Amino acid sequence: MAGQYGLPGMSGQYGLAGQRFPLSFVSPLDDVEPELVPGDVTLTVQCQCEQCSFKVALSVSREVVPEVLRCYCRACRKYHASAFASYLRVSRQACDVGDDWTFGECARRSRGTCLALGTVERIFCQRCFSKIATIPRHGPQQDDILVSLGCVQDASVPEFLAKWWQRHFTEVDPGAQAPWWGVVSSPADPDEGADCAIVAEGGCCCGSCVFSAAFDPGFFLQHCYCGLCRHLSGSACQTWVPCRKNDICWLQEASKVVNRFSSHAQRHLCERCGGVLAIVYDAEPDHMWMAAGTLNDSDFVEDFAAHGCTVVHICCTMMQSWYRLPLDGQRRLRYAS
Repeated sequence: MAGQYGLPGMSGQYGLAGQRFPLSFVSPLDDVEPELVPGDVTLTVQCQCEQCSFKVALSVSREVVPEVLRCYCRACRKYHASAFASYLRVSRQACDVGDDWTFGECARRSRGTCLALGTVERIFCQRCFSKIATIPRHGPQQDDILVSLGCVQDASVPEFLAKWWQRHFTEVDPGAQAPWWGVVSSPADPDEGADCAIVAEGGCCCGSCVFSAAFDPGFFLQHCYCGLCRHLSGSACQTWVPCRKNDICWLQEASKVVNRFSSHAQRHLCERCGGVLAIVYDAEPDHMWMAAGTLNDSDFVEDFAAHGCTVVHICCTMMQSWYRLPLDGQRRLRYAS
């Protein structure tokens, strides 16, 4: 296997019998083409700790369906610590929030940038760091709210709408896609420096937390679709890359905090901008799994996958209904352990 890492809490190889979905699995929904059902739909948006919650009223017709965006710009990827931001574009009037986007001081409003939309305001929960919404401040979309789809409650999304969004979405700045997104497992090429570590810097979107990490040959990419990763990223998934703690150097960490959101791991985050930086599993105290979305694109040479790469999709039983896994031939695990 390229790389020495199994999955935290799992004994033996990560491809245990009964743990996998078939490689053809792409969604918990069937593959029948959706038939739009005109009418009103109410979505529930809620952070992981349930302190920030609101409703979104949608109107669906055969001519007009609420638009889903996937933004690949570097700024949105850094903020969401994901391969792309997943947004549902709605009007301000569709959200029952009024003007209090702090939800009674439970959420923080942070000024940021989307390289496609310009100046934006980011809304995230101060307690659980879930990414709730992005608000454009200038241009034709300044009257819109970009709701983070990762915080939309699965049960509130009708099946026909989820199927529609699987197939119909707008890609924003697709040319800025992360170099590691779309990579598939491959053996190391002995002629391409297979024994060389990949050294990359990364950090949060506000720059308060910066690190340098050396990743072992056999780059390991773990795309996780669990509810916690979806909420904290506000997107479809988070991707994790492991390395030894001794191979990580924190260059700046003025606003770094360590929080426990689950019984088996702690996450390192930026308290200022809400960025998710890393996860440390209790079962692997000598390793950190860095959020790939925080890594600098420029540190990846064009042929970095030739050094050997292992890719796996995990927690696929928990994935949301509005997203489809790519048919990339990579293993799909039902759970993480």
